[in-house]
Amino acid sequence: MCGYSPLAISLAGSFLKANPYLSVDTLIRDLREERQLMKPEGDIELEKDKDKKEVIDRNVEPIFNIVFRDMRKEAATVFRKLALFSSSFDEKAVANICGDRDGEHLGRLVFLGLVEHDSINKRYYFHQLIHKLIKAEVRPPEKILTHRNLAFYYFDTLKDANDLYESDEDALESALNLFDLDWFNIQAGQKWSALKNTEDAKIAKLCGDFCKEAQSLSNKLGHVGDEKHSLDLLGQCCLRTGNFERAIECFAKVLEFVRLEGKASKEMEILNLLAQ
Repeated sequence: MCGYSPLAISLAGSFLKANPYLSVDTLIRDLREERQLMKPEGDIELEKDKDKKEVIDRNVEPIFNIVFRDMRKEAATVFRKLALFSSSFDEKAVANICGDRDGEHLGRLVFLGLVEHDSINKRYYFHQLIHKLIKAEVRPPEKILTHRNLAFYYFDTLKDANDLYESDEDALESALNLFDLDWFNIQAGQKWSALKNTEDAKIAKLCGDFCKEAQSLSNKLGHVGDEKHSLDLLGQCCLRTGNFERAIECFAKVLEFVRLEGKASKEMEILNLLAQ
């Protein structure tokens, strides 16, 4: 019933271990029934565009569905919210963003094999297939609140890295580690704030602060590409909120980077923004 898939077998084994009163025969029967309910092609729609589909391992999906349905409501909520992280995360982030204050649900997810744990770096992450499956389960209201929480949380992380570097240049390695470990989550928060900055004043301020902090730290660490990206987002944020003078200043700096890179199409894009 697991089709010799290592991931499916691992999930089934973890589920049986977590439910000692569940017999193997019962699980096999449930897996068989789950397979019968699946689409013939084993496809799952993961895109808004209905013409785009991504094939999910038919051996993993049945056991995933069984484990997910058996999950307590609170654990399932945390699980879905975790799918919105852009990269690995730590316990503090889960507590603050997903509301799992004592880590009970995260621990359960690790025990079930649904979330991987890197004990050396104290980080958590998803297997790619599991991430695709749970991301398809995320509910719209959860997306709105969780993306907001992610943005504000990772702005604080970015600011902490900046403050750490400014307080002591010898702390460069620590600041760099903070920056690198959470950079994809920081970028996602920055992008979200840039997209939503016209919705309310608090997000507009977050957008500007995000970009300033990211640009500042990128400059200190010598991350030219990240600095350019942050300046670009800050310029767009300022443009949307009517701070045209600051927007021009940011785009002019981005233009310098782009010309050094020799990217004609991006140069034209920035020139068009400056012309506005």
